[in-house]
Amino acid sequence: MKSYFILFTIMFALQYVRVKDDRSYLRRCLLTFLPLFLFGAFRTDCGDYDSYETFFEGVHGGGDFYSFNERMEYGFTLLNHIMPSYRMLMVVTSLFVCITFAYFFYKNIPSKYSWLGIIFLFLSADKSIYFMLGSMRNSIAISMLLWSVTFIRDRKYIPMIVTTIVAALFHTSSLIFFPIAFFIARNEKMGTAEMAIWIVAMAVLIMTPITTFLEQIVPYVDLYFERYESYVDESRDAGTLATLGAVLMALPALIYMYKNNALTKEENTIGRLALCFMYSYFLGSLNVRISQYYMLFFLPYIVSYYERVKDQGLRIGYVAYCGLFLAYALFVVSANNISSPFVMFKSFF
Repeated sequence: MKSYFILFTIMFALQYVRVKDDRSYLRRCLLTFLPLFLFGAFRTDCGDYDSYETFFEGVHGGGDFYSFNERMEYGFTLLNHIMPSYRMLMVVTSLFVCITFAYFFYKNIPSKYSWLGIIFLFLSADKSIYFMLGSMRNSIAISMLLWSVTFIRDRKYIPMIVTTIVAALFHTSSLIFFPIAFFIARNEKMGTAEMAIWIVAMAVLIMTPITTFLEQIVPYVDLYFERYESYVDESRDAGTLATLGAVLMALPALIYMYKNNALTKEENTIGRLALCFMYSYFLGSLNVRISQYYMLFFLPYIVSYYERVKDQGLRIGYVAYCGLFLAYALFVVSANNISSPFVMFKSFF
């Protein structure tokens, strides 16, 4: 917990380093995520640390390294094979994640409001920084999704398909979440018909028991994604608090996107991906990786909301509410989970 606040203090303070142009802002973004890179590169325990280390040792133990563990995808297995040490593997993956974070901030969050992006990055630490550093395969795939925003925005099918296939070589779930992102995240203003679809979808997700969805997807999971059976078998509906909290986040977001004619293509695209994150709370036990895949898109969305909404009371009230909702999820729900990476994370740095 102490390292969390130290990292936050350093990275937040760096947002007040003055920038004169885009190039200096890019340098500040890279400098901002340097402490996080060092923290991740020299971590000693977190998430799946032990199982990843065991896998790495098995890959380098001789024989056919591709058949060592059927749970690991070929791309990640090959990456393990070419890395000279387990520490180097963590250095390389941490570097990729932190460069991705820095560039994502640079492209999607104005320098004037980067401080707000950092606040929400740390309020979502269990779903963003700690999860990304604790789950290497997922971190590579999610980073590729962040780099793919331009493909999604510009509706570039071929580059998106190629990126999805490459990401799936590191985590199979990319085959689900990349197409969902591409299908949902249109770049134009939200119209009345789409607004109605989002509202109906919310109502259906709230009122339909999770077991109903499970009955539909279990056969496909058993056939194509056997490794995730243990997750979908945990039939649990979303709690009342999580459901109500998600409604209070999502409805203002829908109204904001529906009424605002000045949103750019990037803001429309990212806003819909942020809605995917908000809706993930309605899915109960099915929310296995959904929130982690789409959480980071919430950061530029909340900055956009804070920047564009003219009513100061509404703007501050909504942003404060979202911060409190995420803080509760982090400091109360996640911090009291013994297996949470937020609790387990340790580093030399």
